Formats: sequence, structure tokens, C-alpha cells
Amino acid sequence: MRIKQNYFITGVFILAFMVMAWSPFFGGPRLFSFLLALMGIGLLWKQRDAVWQQPAVRRLSIIFLLLWIPILISLPGSYDFKGTLVVACLLLLFYPMGVVLVHVFRDTQLRERLALWITVLLIVWVIDGLIQFIFGRDLLGIPTYDARRVVGIFGNNTHFGIYLATLTPLLIMTLLRRSRLLAAVMVTLTATVVVLTGIRHAWVMFGLACALLLYTYPFRHKVLALGTVAGVVCLAVAVSFSPIVQMKYEQTVSGFEWSYEGIDRVLTHRLKIWETATRMANARPLTGVGVQAIREAYEHYEREPGTFRKATGASVNHAHHAYFSVLAESGYTGLLGLLGIWGLLLRWYFSRPRKQRRQALPYAMGLLVAMFPLNSQPILYTGWWFPVLLLLTALMLAALDDIPAEVDSIRQ
Repeated sequence: MRIKQNYFITGVFILAFMVMAWSPFFGGPRLFSFLLALMGIGLLWKQRDAVWQQPAVRRLSIIFLLLWIPILISLPGSYDFKGTLVVACLLLLFYPMGVVLVHVFRDTQLRERLALWITVLLIVWVIDGLIQFIFGRDLLGIPTYDARRVVGIFGNNTHFGIYLATLTPLLIMTLLRRSRLLAAVMVTLTATVVVLTGIRHAWVMFGLACALLLYTYPFRHKVLALGTVAGVVCLAVAVSFSPIVQMKYEQTVSGFEWSYEGIDRVLTHRLKIWETATRMANARPLTGVGVQAIREAYEHYEREPGTFRKATGASVNHAHHAYFSVLAESGYTGLLGLLGIWGLLLRWYFSRPRKQRRQALPYAMGLLVAMFPLNSQPILYTGWWFPVLLLLTALMLAALDDIPAEVDSIRQ
């Protein structure tokens, strides 16, 4: 029996790591999320009474209800009934995934070991990105993208910088326990790679991550502060050799003016998208246009239908902002649910003893960086991003409800 329990724990650990490690490759974290969900279903079937006694599992359940209920409300009148139904069903599948993650990673040693594995993975990604910029191809032979944009092993998408920025608190806080010098070096190298990705909202995310780290670890950590200064110098050098960074800089500051059109131009027409998203919510405040239905509904709610398509030659697939997406797709009901989740997370975090807050801090910071409202973000309900947010949330809740030794209820 003990052997089966150890196999279960090891399986969950490996799959949780693979959610991150396989993210750059075909299918992203979907397969490993599905396997974790199956393990969670098995756990709920066999040990549901013991699992439900855990405060972290009950808290996770409340979070999922606040996400799921607005989706159900938006379903009947959705502009994309099938798409909304798929999201509602997938969210039900993600729930047992979250349960098994919370259940297993209440063990402090397991959680810290996973953080170390992810840290090593991030270091490899950063080194791979630097090699790609210097030599034109990374360790797997993947070239830089348009205008020498560093994409690492993620290929021709913008996920690399977003992942690095979101996981920077976990990376640096894990390294600080072992080597301040290595932490300072990685601040420098990670900052350089994030800038070289040419993704402006990743720059904001990384800047917020550094600000939170400096607030948490004041300047008594001289090496970390020195690493930050060195990072600025390296960034200046990197900018001079990166066409994509130069282009983004020029787009941001060249000819900028404080007007609607000027700000919209700097935000690559996202101001118009957010205005239209707000119009959707005002027209359908309770239900929105349906989760995953912005593409089908967008031109119905534009001030002048077809304006965005004519200006850019492309259609709007999503709102480029998690909060505006939720607002448009599930109305003010969905937005209140999302804000309610944040309120509960803050309440649960600050109600715990200092030791447990400290353990949960890297994951809480990662969530704050990922969902900072004064920035663009990926939409919530997408297969490459939601599992990452769920993993961070589960690890945060587990850290706030941790146990001193191995997972106890598995042994019951």
C-alpha cells in the first residue's frame, strides 16, 4: 500500500513539473493537465471525505464556483454556444487537477522540491534564449523570430517573455535561499532575455516582479541590488543590438501624444478593443456575449462595425486583457466573480501566520504579476495559460495550508 502511495505522489510531482516543462512544445500543458485531472478524479472518488476536510480544497472549490457560475449564466445567450459550453466542461475537468495539486503539495518538502526543479528549468530557458540571440539559433536549432525577437524554445509565439516574467519571483526567491550571487546573476540575465523578447506587456510584468522582490528583500541584499544595476547596463547594451526592441521603443515614444488616438496607437489599437468590450458588458450586464465569443460578437458592438478590421486588416479574437475579456464575455457578473477571487485570496493570505505567508509568497507574487490589471494579459480560458495560473493558485493555497511532513491523508 505504501508503494502505491509513493507512486501516486511521484506521479503528481512529475506531471506538475511537466505542465511547465512541456509548455513550449506541441500541445503545451494540455496533456499533463488532463492526466492530473484524471488523478484528481481518482483521489476524489477514493478519499473524498478526507480531501474535503482540507481548508485549501474548500477554498479552491469556492474559486472555481466564482469562475464557473458566470460561465453558465452566459451560456444560453452566447454568440458561440459551442465555445462557451466547451469552456464550461473544461473548467469542470480542471477542478480535480487543482484538487490533487493542493492535496499533494501541502507537503512543504515536495513543494520546495518542485520550486527547485522549475528554477533549474527557467535557468535553462534563459541560457537558451541568450544563445538564440547571440548565435541566431537556440540549442534546439530554433531561430529568432521577426526582427530578431528572442522566442527561446517556444517558437513563433509570444509566450516566452510572459512565462519568464510570471515565474521570476519563484526563480529569484528560490535562488536567494542558496546563493545571493547566483540570484543577482539571474536577475540580470532574465531581465535581458525578457527585454529581447520584444513583448512590452512582459516588460511591465517583469518590472512589477522586480519591484515586488525589492520590496520583499530590501537593499540589505546588496548583491541583488548590484544585480539590478548590472541588469540595467546589460539591457542598454542589448537594446542597441536588437531591432525588435528598437522598433517597440520607437512605437512607444515616437510621436506620442496625450489623446485617445495617440494612446490607442501606442497600445496597438487595444483601447478600441477595450471600449468595445465595455460596450458589450453594458448591453448585456448580467450575461455578457458568452465566454470565448468575443470574435463572433465583436463587430456587432463596434461603434462603427468593421472599423478595426479596416484599420488593421485583422479580426479581434480576444480582448488582450483578462479583466476586459471576462467583462465582455460574462458581464459584470463575471467581473465581480473575478474580483471576488482576488479579495478572498488576499483575505486567506493575510489571515495565515507569517511562516505560511512566506512560503506562499513566490506563488502569490506570480499571480499578481500575471493578473496585474494595469497591463495587457493573456485571456484566462486558454489551454496554454490557464494551467499555469491554476498551478500557481494551487501551490499558493497549499502553502497556506501546509503540513509538516509528507501528505498525511494519502496514508489514510
